[in-house]
Amino acid sequence: MLNKIVQLGALILSIVTVVVYAQALTQDRNLVKALFIDVSNEENYSKILNGLPYYQHIEKAGVKLYNNQIANKQLNCDQIELWGNKLIVINKRNTQGYYLLTACAEVRGEEKKSIELIETAIKYDPLNTQYLLGAAILYLNAGDLDASELYLKEVERIDPKTDNLDNVVKLLNERKLEVTSEKNITK
Repeated sequence: MLNKIVQLGALILSIVTVVVYAQALTQDRNLVKALFIDVSNEENYSKILNGLPYYQHIEKAGVKLYNNQIANKQLNCDQIELWGNKLIVINKRNTQGYYLLTACAEVRGEEKKSIELIETAIKYDPLNTQYLLGAAILYLNAGDLDASELYLKEVERIDPKTDNLDNVVKLLNERKLEVTSEKNITK
């Protein structure tokens, strides 16, 4: 009798293993389709989002979807927020999830929320120059030139060759000149 129970347990365990392995292979195939083969097919992304909660796959596909939407100037924040929230539910420290949510908060004009979200991403990944540069831009847009400058200096310290760093520094310097000119005019 005990032998039959052990055999039944082994059979059930084998079936579960095969099913999970098949789902993992399917998820891998969907990721390859989304990243390399059929990058504009929304169905591939949906299968990843609703498949196994494997956050590395969801993260890669979510970032690819976001980048595709940005490149095509068609940011769908309802969709991107699903990805960002899913990443954070799976892993509270997932910085890409916070970054995706930051982008949509910024687009929606939610200045305070976008700054809070990017600050959270930076808290978990303090050396990511793209997040630091993003924070500098958000603070620049909010008019906090000192905070923007601090973030830009940090980016410069970590990697002075960061894409767009020079452009943001130039914008900050222009804004500083404007503020200085305005102060001189009002005197």
